[in-house]
Amino acid sequence: MSTTTEPLPTKSTALTINRIKSLVHHWMSIWDMNTGDATPLIEVLSPEGFQINASTVPEPITTVAGVRAWFAEFPKHVKIDNHNVESIDIEELPNGRYRVLTKITCPGVTIDDKPFLVTSEHDWEVADYGGLFPRICTFTVHLTRH
Repeated sequence: MSTTTEPLPTKSTALTINRIKSLVHHWMSIWDMNTGDATPLIEVLSPEGFQINASTVPEPITTVAGVRAWFAEFPKHVKIDNHNVESIDIEELPNGRYRVLTKITCPGVTIDDKPFLVTSEHDWEVADYGGLFPRICTFTVHLTRH
């Protein structure tokens, strides 16, 4: 399947909604694999540019190198985790993109064998260019409990 950098038509369909939900679960599963290899994350970022806003970094991440450095830190702190998607709300935007709001619960274990529970809300803007998954344009994580 070929991809372009032009978003697909803006009509919200069951297929588009399901593709976005699939992206959310795929993103979370990459974190749960906890390999430190950011390649799967990079593959779902927008080819037109992206911005990741996370409380664990002082500035927004806008480069592939930044994503690689950010994700490489995760296995240094977390031994096991399980991101549970509690909710996904999807809204079509006028520009042909979609705003996605998710609530996540993530129990896990640190590298020091201490259990933890993190809850967070994620605010995404995604574009569907075709391909295996829609792509992330912006992604912001708001920790609600850690």
